[in-house]
Amino acid sequence: MSEVKEIKLKIHEENDLYSDYDPDRMLLSEDVVSYFMRNFLHKHRRLREKFLIHIISDTPVNETRVKECIRAYFAQDMEDTNYLVRRLTAKEIGLALAGAILLSIWLFVVPKASDFKLEILCIMGWVGIWEATEIFLTERPELIMMKKNLANMQNAEIVITYPESE
Repeated sequence: MSEVKEIKLKIHEENDLYSDYDPDRMLLSEDVVSYFMRNFLHKHRRLREKFLIHIISDTPVNETRVKECIRAYFAQDMEDTNYLVRRLTAKEIGLALAGAILLSIWLFVVPKASDFKLEILCIMGWVGIWEATEIFLTERPELIMMKKNLANMQNAEIVITYPESE
């Protein structure tokens, strides 16, 4: 059984959680999101752990609304990341296909062209394949890790507590 990792956030009132620019008070502030992600990413790197977001508030808050806003933020971030993964996949496929086509032309179709033109086709073909490979090996894993991290944050248990009056 995995250990539960806790991320604590101390607020004075519910408005501390929301962006000052959102009149509906439904968007989390960038400071709050940054705090969650910084604590999550730097302290807890194993992906299969369960997380607890523990909010300590000095004043009563609408707990249902707070939980919905936190989950909605990470759900939207997940949608945005999925879109980026799809775009990156299309870019990888396009570059690999373009590279393969250019190399095929270089090998089979253009025996009459000058040596200079053949060299340009060869270089462009290899660059296309190399770029697709680089994206696959460097950029894609980062986005996949981000998706897993966002899923963990979205599925984290959220608890709100109030310190006892002194």
